[in-house]
Amino acid sequence: MIAVASPHVKLFIGFSTLTGFRKSDVLGLKWDDVNLEDKVIRVWINKTREWKIYPLSTAATNVLKNIKKDCEYVFSYKGKRLNDIKRSFKTSVRRAGLSGKEGLTPHACRHIFVTRLTEAGVESKFIRDAAGHMSEKMSERYKH
Repeated sequence: MIAVASPHVKLFIGFSTLTGFRKSDVLGLKWDDVNLEDKVIRVWINKTREWKIYPLSTAATNVLKNIKKDCEYVFSYKGKRLNDIKRSFKTSVRRAGLSGKEGLTPHACRHIFVTRLTEAGVESKFIRDAAGHMSEKMSERYKH
């Protein structure tokens, strides 16, 4: 899917699967909240209505370094903030021949994030905190 996605969708997928942030949190990220030198970002979490500071992996930092700064928002298209990515994401799914896959939406990137951490043997408490889940039960739903 990444191979056939448009550039802004590739960056969204890459960053989302590496951080596990919700779509709205990724699309609301501003360059003022990014510190590439210290590899941290400040994210407004819409669901809990609070700011949180997160460390960035080298891979997530590299994704951000590849994004053109043509807007105050990190994820933009032609110099304008991306308010939603569903249609572009759906186009990428269709181009990749994955249209029959149920649930393949931008939210699937969070599931990929949790699944990868689980496969790497990361402790459940860390996964829950990294994904911003309020309970272990919720994190379990994401592991597959």
